[in-house]
Amino acid sequence: MPEVAGFEVLAWIRDQGSALNVPVIALTASPSERDMERARSLCAREVRRRSEELDELTRLIRSIGDRWIEASEMRGAHMAAMG
Repeated sequence: MPEVAGFEVLAWIRDQGSALNVPVIALTASPSERDMERARSLCAREVRRRSEELDELTRLIRSIGDRWIEASEMRGAHMAAMG
C-alpha cells in the first residue's frame, strides 16, 4: 500500500472497537512468519501470502468465504438449539 503501511491500517481497524465484527483478511508479500503473527495480533482473522495469480486469489477468497459461512451457520444452529 503506497500511502499507509498495512500494519497501520490493521491497528486503525482494531482501534475502532465495533469494527472488530468485520472479518479482516490480510494479504502480504512478506515471507516473515513474524509479520503474519503481528497482523493476526492486530485484528486480521486470516493472514495469507499474496499471489500474483488471479485464479489462486479467487480460490483463496472462496475458501475463506465458505469457512465463514459454515461457521456462521453452525453458530445459528447452536443458538437455535439453545433458545
